[in-house]
Amino acid sequence: MKIRYRNWEPKLATQERIVKINAILSEYKTAVSVRQLYYRLVSTNVIANDADEYRQVQDVVTKARYAGLIDWDAIEDRNREALKHQEWSSAKEMIEAGTASFRLDRWEDQHPYLELWCEKAALAGVLMPIANDYHITLMVNRGYSSASAMKESADRIIRRCQPSKNQEHGHRPTIIYIGDFDPSGEDMVRDIKARLLEFRVPSWLDVRKLALTPEQIEEHNPPPNPVKMKDVRAKDFVDKYGEHSWEVDALPPPVLDLITRRCITSYIDRDKMTAAITRENLIKAKLKEFSAQLKGVA
Repeated sequence: MKIRYRNWEPKLATQERIVKINAILSEYKTAVSVRQLYYRLVSTNVIANDADEYRQVQDVVTKARYAGLIDWDAIEDRNREALKHQEWSSAKEMIEAGTASFRLDRWEDQHPYLELWCEKAALAGVLMPIANDYHITLMVNRGYSSASAMKESADRIIRRCQPSKNQEHGHRPTIIYIGDFDPSGEDMVRDIKARLLEFRVPSWLDVRKLALTPEQIEEHNPPPNPVKMKDVRAKDFVDKYGEHSWEVDALPPPVLDLITRRCITSYIDRDKMTAAITRENLIKAKLKEFSAQLKGVA
């Protein structure tokens, strides 16, 4: 929602930039970070890729939101979120909400157990709807993951990969990973697999980097950055790929959405997934019948 709290009359060039910012924001179904917006502006040649331009984008976005020129809900700050326990006005409301979100384990009869991992918190808004659609876990690492987070992930994967009534040998643990094409981003695939194996995830664990890849860079031409030579992995990366790196944030959301959905669907047995959704809908129908009987109950 655009709400005007302050008066601000931007210059013509700034007005034009705000129009381009709003055009980019309209491509997203959820809020994005200023950093993600910045890389999209760079990738479309609106601005140069440097620190001063990033600070100017931050300044323009803040002033434009206060002036009612950019939707307040279009920008998010994932590092500062208010948390509160969920509450309900009645038992009927709670059951209706639970019915809407109810799901069985749609992957129980699938061969793999699939998770989607991402290096960047800024991309969670793009990837979470996809993870929800396919009922898979989205793990946001924020760089190299902590020991605690990695142990919790290993425990979750081990638990979910246990043999079920229809899986004599258990599921194959599979992680599809989305991260930057830079020294750390390329190394994280190795790091994730090595650390999960250390926490005794089954040895047939598959970790696959979905994006960002050299082929995607060539196709979509995101803006390059100089490799950070302070990274201990920089020399090997430069020897192999050259002195530039690329951030996955710069991919347009429809591109990342399509790439991710195609990858996930390639792992799915459609008949088994349809059967799971059918069972799920039958249970939902019964819950709706029960909820209807609670009319007037506090």
